[in-house]
Amino acid sequence: MAVTRVAAKCKLVTVAASSITLDGYTSGVAAGDVMIAMVASLKAKSGSDPSGWTLEGGASPAGAYLNAYSRVADGTSSDNCTVNFASSGTVCGVLAVFTADAGFGVPAIKTYSYVNGEYSTTTSLALWATPGVAFADTYPVGVGCDVYSASQNITIGLSGTNWAVDQAWSGSAVGHGVIGHHSSPSYIDVPSVTFSSGVTGGKFIFFAGLKEAVPSNLAGGGLFWAGGA
Repeated sequence: MAVTRVAAKCKLVTVAASSITLDGYTSGVAAGDVMIAMVASLKAKSGSDPSGWTLEGGASPAGAYLNAYSRVADGTSSDNCTVNFASSGTVCGVLAVFTADAGFGVPAIKTYSYVNGEYSTTTSLALWATPGVAFADTYPVGVGCDVYSASQNITIGLSGTNWAVDQAWSGSAVGHGVIGHHSSPSYIDVPSVTFSSGVTGGKFIFFAGLKEAVPSNLAGGGLFWAGGA
């Protein structure tokens, strides 16, 4: 049994517009995979959340906004995550995609997930809560992003005891993103998203525990974790 990140389907999208689409369907995410979409903006969201996506949490520090969504892909156009805003501005979106050998449980994201955000010059943003005790059927993931009013040359990372970066998008852009996982089978330590420069912007971190289904012939077993596919 294993949960793995589908590296080829993960993506960063940055725009200066009044909407953003993270295209899981268009890019061919497989039915049954779990998608996490983080959308960071300098403008407030307008209208409803994307149909078929679960709002896992949000943050709205003065000057910036984040919405974090999840969905189990079904191979239809609803796998695209589109978020609209009150007016045009810079937007950064990260799509993290995961697959599981045995499929995912119901719900695919366990009951605990956390979001933290700041509009600040910080170079390290920690999760506000300690995830704590790990469970045998849980794969802990951390996703981070930032958004600025103009392009910034930033190296983004993920740090913390037993946390590892699996995929990151750095360089000169209005937004950056990082995906990582925790490797300890017993206790989940606090992760932090790191930024190489203290430029004022919206900075966010999201944590979730993905739950793999347990086949009947392996009842009582646990996950063997893998960082990427």
